[in-house]
Amino acid sequence: MKTFFSRAGRVRYAVLALLLAGLSFSANGQVNSWTGSASGNWEDASWSLGILPGAGQTILITNANWKAVAIGTNTALNFPQSLTVDSITVSSPADTSNTLLLNYAGINNPLSANSLTVASNSAVMMNGSALQVSNLITVNGTFTEDMFSVVTNLSLDVETIGAGGFNLNSGLLISGFGEDIGLKFPSTFVQAGGTNHAVGVRVYPNSEYDLNGGLLDGVIILRPQATFRQQGGVVDNSTNSANLTSVDGNFLQSGGMFIGPTNSGMYLPGYFFLHQGTASGSALQTGGTNVQNNLNLGNQTAAENQDNGQAPPYGGTYTLSNGVVVTSGTIVAANGTMEQAGGTHIVNGTLNLQGSLYYAFSVINETTPAVYRLDGGTLSAQEELVGVAANFSQAGGTNHVADTISFAQPSNPIGASGRGQYSLNNGELAASNILVLGGQLNQSGGDLVVTNQLLLQNTTFQQTGGTLKQSGLLSLLSANWYPASGSQQPGQLKLADGGSDSLGLPASACVLQFADSSGVAWSGGVLQILNWSGSIYGGGNQRIIFGNGAGALTGQQLSQITFANPIGLASGNYPARILATGEMVPNTGSALPVALSLASQSNSSVRIVIGGQIGSNYIIQTSTDLVHWVPWTTQLDSTGTIGVNDSTASAPTRFYRVIQMP
Repeated sequence: MKTFFSRAGRVRYAVLALLLAGLSFSANGQVNSWTGSASGNWEDASWSLGILPGAGQTILITNANWKAVAIGTNTALNFPQSLTVDSITVSSPADTSNTLLLNYAGINNPLSANSLTVASNSAVMMNGSALQVSNLITVNGTFTEDMFSVVTNLSLDVETIGAGGFNLNSGLLISGFGEDIGLKFPSTFVQAGGTNHAVGVRVYPNSEYDLNGGLLDGVIILRPQATFRQQGGVVDNSTNSANLTSVDGNFLQSGGMFIGPTNSGMYLPGYFFLHQGTASGSALQTGGTNVQNNLNLGNQTAAENQDNGQAPPYGGTYTLSNGVVVTSGTIVAANGTMEQAGGTHIVNGTLNLQGSLYYAFSVINETTPAVYRLDGGTLSAQEELVGVAANFSQAGGTNHVADTISFAQPSNPIGASGRGQYSLNNGELAASNILVLGGQLNQSGGDLVVTNQLLLQNTTFQQTGGTLKQSGLLSLLSANWYPASGSQQPGQLKLADGGSDSLGLPASACVLQFADSSGVAWSGGVLQILNWSGSIYGGGNQRIIFGNGAGALTGQQLSQITFANPIGLASGNYPARILATGEMVPNTGSALPVALSLASQSNSSVRIVIGGQIGSNYIIQTSTDLVHWVPWTTQLDSTGTIGVNDSTASAPTRFYRVIQMP
């Protein structure tokens, strides 16, 4: 794309200074200056050449006093030949103001020039009129387009310092047949309506484009400290397939719709390779809809860089508190941050978090993370990858993954500290598959929902709170799982390697309800149960249950499970046994002894609790003297524990004993 930047700009300023000094010549032809001290019409006899403007003339509206030179219906109908000139300059001496007013001249006979310059303290105002500039429009003052006017030009530079700028209220502005619109110096472009069709809109430091209504069709390029603010209207760059939205400044959206290029995307930072390592892009969305082919945040370089020095300091941050972001793919790279406190982020493809590791002599010298913070709202994606040096923290909201979310670790073992991490503190994480491939998954709250496979490989899954709900397969491959207290519902269990896996129970009450796993083929290896403090009869405060019966695990599977130093038993490793209820307990090597306990109830009855062998019948006998025993009731132990109340006890002293029937 060809643009007019510094050298052409200096030439224009030099020419303007000479003209303001009173020189009356031009390389393009004669100079024709407005001489009237008051406002008048373009066709008035107030021109220095004594004739109306015409072809090849340089037109100057530069003299003193406050006035407007108007082009109206009469001008367009009766003096159309005066509307074609070489160049037009509108400027004002100190403490005065000149205005070129195109006032309902229509669009059939436009004002045509090779160039137009609007100097400071000066203005062009258009109502229902047309303007054609074959080269450059330079605005150092104020340009207002209204009432369905039409402006066409090759390139538009807004270089206003202070008040002024370009105001598009309605009509059509076409800029950039090979060029673009540039907002230079501290200048503003305010669009309240109409259509702005531009190849590109470049906003330079401390300048701002405000879109409040209408349509903008042009690629947005924000330099450092530049601002694009959208409160309404539509940005449609869907036909600009080869370009991208480049944000090295501030992108602010509170309303309207932004549609990015079809085959590219929005980059924060944008053209960072042109900078000297200091620029960062920022986006804040509090409303509206932003549709992008790709959203790219941070330093888009390789995830692992061997002996590559220090990471560049620039990055990109996108904050979503309301509204909708829709992408075909979202990439959060090194020094990139996505902060979502509300709204909806829809990724019709992959959400990819990839930070960077920088090594020095095979040791990590610097880590530049990729960060996603989900505190509220809804995130949905087809797939999610929490890769090298990536950190995903969820304190609220919902994260729905249609297919797979995976967590990776660096290929270099020394880079293990750069593994991908996901912390679920609140809200809901729901996925078809969760693959923890050496990365880290922690849960302190919220709901973890897995409809298919949960694979824990070369990792420790630490749960200190929240719930796990799974209907598929939980695979352990050299992994450690520390479940939270309360009720957890993993799916079928599979030992997927020949190594060692562990299941460490919390100190408080915990129930793990696995699905029937007898039909799952296990590889070799051992699952070690740690910190178990339940009841060997079942039904204790810690319960590990498979299915709903003793056949929910095969004998081979039971032989691969051990209880290490279960609380309440002598130290050592105990094989596992499965009760008729499907609950798994340590196997002491002998039949379960009968245990009897009594507890008084508030209604004066006595609660008798018996621990015994599931499937056996037990007779409970009573006595008042410990010599003569009378059968009271017979009970079948179907769960490992029998509980029955005696509400007929009336003797001052009443004893109970239980006998297992043959």
